[in-house]
Amino acid sequence: DLEVLHLGLLLGAPPPSPAAPSLGRRRRPLELYGAARPQAASSGGSSSSIAGGRSSECCADFAARDCTDLATMRSVMTQDLVAARNVLERTREEWHKRVNELRRQAGHEMEWQKRVNDLRRQAGPEMEWATLPTALRMLKANIGDVQQAVKMFVQALELRAQDRHLFQTMQCEARSDVRIIGRDLDDHPVVYMCARSQEGPLGSIRDQFVITFEAACQLAGDMGTVSFVVDMHGLQPHLNMDFKAVKAMADMLGTVYAERICRITIVDFSRAAQAIWWMIKPMLRPATRQKFAFVSEAQARQLCKEQLNEDIYGRLCQTFEVNRDPKLSAEDRALHARRTTMCDVPLGPPLED
Repeated sequence: DLEVLHLGLLLGAPPPSPAAPSLGRRRRPLELYGAARPQAASSGGSSSSIAGGRSSECCADFAARDCTDLATMRSVMTQDLVAARNVLERTREEWHKRVNELRRQAGHEMEWQKRVNDLRRQAGPEMEWATLPTALRMLKANIGDVQQAVKMFVQALELRAQDRHLFQTMQCEARSDVRIIGRDLDDHPVVYMCARSQEGPLGSIRDQFVITFEAACQLAGDMGTVSFVVDMHGLQPHLNMDFKAVKAMADMLGTVYAERICRITIVDFSRAAQAIWWMIKPMLRPATRQKFAFVSEAQARQLCKEQLNEDIYGRLCQTFEVNRDPKLSAEDRALHARRTTMCDVPLGPPLED
């Protein structure tokens, strides 16, 4: 099994597992609409499909690489897998230690039994998420430090346990325009977020952000990454100054979703938003900070034109226009979001035009 996973990761494919594992862990299936893989146009007028984030041209180039380099890559990947297996086993051991600690700390038998049973019930679905690919991500996020990777892994399990119902149902009240708008040319799911649509404090949209990110990760696969486009036009700074809510979201990003972000494009980053950025920045790892790009709307259009196919690019540009049209109401913007979402999480099934 390790060898199969080793070769799959080496070639850039998602780790093999039975019957669509990324969607199978959820009780309610993720429904996709217009979710076909993007097409990359070639200079000769034909197109080549991209599956799993790798085009046929890229595969041909990969096959032509020097065998010595390939052998070196295999050796490095084998070492990573051994370390990841160590992280996974130590994380499971740490989780069991927590159960034993409850037994020692409890005052009497009935209290101990209740607390242990509660922890065991919490640990069930979360331990299904504790896989070798997840351990690889934790290891990469900590630059090969096994001890720190285990610590991050356990924290991620605890956070998922706290939100167990949310992760199982993948449902919450939609209180802002946060949705998966499509896939880019490298097959990364693209999450769009609109500051103008935010009507409540940051904590009120936290659940919507989490299940949107979770759905995007399921679409990306066990080792895939997600791209974000965050439109700051119409930002209301006072809604985003809750330090506790900011830290909670940063903790989730830095543990559960470690190494899951491909890039974050911040559009129309105003001076009012800078205070929020300086509050968030210290909570992010240096590697995550480097994935932020701060651009104007015009620059975002140019950048995204190189990253998206024609259909998704048109959808994004139309969204920019809708969010900047003073004649349109909040209801108009919400209807547009429902018409241009890729899947049923978090806004529900898309509406027809």
